[in-house]
Amino acid sequence: GLVTAFPDARHSHRDTLIRKNDVIYNVGDRDRVFFFIKSGFVKVGATTSSGSDVIYDLRCQGDVVGELCLTESERPDWAIALEKVEAVAVPLHEIRQILAAKPAMMSAMIDVFSHALKDAYGQINTLAADGTVRRLANVLSVLARKVGRQTGEMTEIPIYLTQEEIAQMVVARRERISTALNSLRRSGVVQYTTRGLLM
Repeated sequence: GLVTAFPDARHSHRDTLIRKNDVIYNVGDRDRVFFFIKSGFVKVGATTSSGSDVIYDLRCQGDVVGELCLTESERPDWAIALEKVEAVAVPLHEIRQILAAKPAMMSAMIDVFSHALKDAYGQINTLAADGTVRRLANVLSVLARKVGRQTGEMTEIPIYLTQEEIAQMVVARRERISTALNSLRRSGVVQYTTRGLLM
């Protein structure tokens, strides 16, 4: 992950502890800071012109959050901790200094941006072509691949997500997500653990 790829960032004294549900940054903020996640989960998204929240991605250990400040002076997105998060906050000017001193690190940054762009294109294609059940199945499959823990034949998504948060990821009304989840449960694709986590 990038935390290990950027040793100067890893050993800095900017370790930040963020509580569950705390806003890490918000749309319009002008701080140009990257957050390298050491533990925990963060949801990243934006608010539409109609006032609805859309979740673009969930980020976890080894990921970076806030990368859009590289090109934007005002943040176009928000990031919120889904649970207690430990992160390293590194200002953009220090990122640039690290990259200038260690050009080999540039490939790690390009890799991060390329994966984020690929995920964004995938999300756009799914929104354009698929119905709610297929979009939900796609979102859950992506989460399972990214953060899932194998439990027998099933994969557990180890973070509690509300139906509203899932709806914000699928870009659908919560009621439609409830119906789609029930459909996937009946077909055996989705189960819930006793702790309420999705499998």
